[in-house]
Amino acid sequence: MKTKSRFRPEARWRLADITTPLDYVSVKEMTRAFARRVAVEPNCKKRWEGILGKIDWKRVAARYKQGLLAPTDYGTHYKCVAHRGFCTRSHKPTESGNKMCRLCGCAEETVEHFGECIGLAATYKSMRLLDRKGDWKQPALNLLGVGGGGGGEVEALERGVSDVHMFIWKEMIGEITRVDTTGKRYITANVLRRAKARCLTRMQAFEQGVENYTLQKISKGENPQRGYETYQKQVKGIMSLDEEDGSISVDKHMQRWLDSIEDSKDQEVRIVAAPEQSHANKKARSDEYTPMFQPSRWPALSAYFVPQKTNTN
Repeated sequence: MKTKSRFRPEARWRLADITTPLDYVSVKEMTRAFARRVAVEPNCKKRWEGILGKIDWKRVAARYKQGLLAPTDYGTHYKCVAHRGFCTRSHKPTESGNKMCRLCGCAEETVEHFGECIGLAATYKSMRLLDRKGDWKQPALNLLGVGGGGGGEVEALERGVSDVHMFIWKEMIGEITRVDTTGKRYITANVLRRAKARCLTRMQAFEQGVENYTLQKISKGENPQRGYETYQKQVKGIMSLDEEDGSISVDKHMQRWLDSIEDSKDQEVRIVAAPEQSHANKKARSDEYTPMFQPSRWPALSAYFVPQKTNTN
């Protein structure tokens, strides 16, 4: 009786703010509980809300996920835009003390200015062609992927569309940086071409992942259809998976965006350097080449991956 009064039933015991019963607590939950005691909100959140108004940070955080994106695709945006780490002229002026925007020269260069800079208008118009969100001049949508005015009160970007924005932003940041480091001007066409090439590479990798998953399930005698929904969520808004066989088709708005970007002539075929060969084999293989992109399994993607051999004479 004395023991029961001192040690209450096990179901009542809890560790810190974890709601899980004590005998079911995982290491992950314990780690998060201890981290919450010392964690503080990053200053960039208050700064962004002071500029753009209330922001749904859960929607912003949901953009940084692996799937169609790889960490190298969203890491640059996460640091330079979300955490305001972009080295702008307001923080590091030119040698002459110039703090004006390197693209338009009409306002002081800050991270938030890039969301409505006229020098980036053509790039944002290309984004609107895909996301269909209206006018190009929407700082919150351009910078963080949430609706303007009410800070995310409008419908959020679909995950696949948001991922394409990330591909574009990665190339935008590099192109903007090169304006000051190399003296080259910002060229929208170059940004979009590189973003398109990266997007197609990741689309092909996604396609191969679905095919590998399908073959794996079939080899085990399991039904692969149950997992197609998870894959569909990763590319919602740009690609569709057939519920029966997992075949892939490109959505019409994504198709229109891809077709709107012209490939430069020197990017039509990219040759991968072959390993060193003997003199006898070099002559026999002189007319062969290895395309960077292999033909796609599904007709919807094949048009973008079949290389065209150029005349080298």
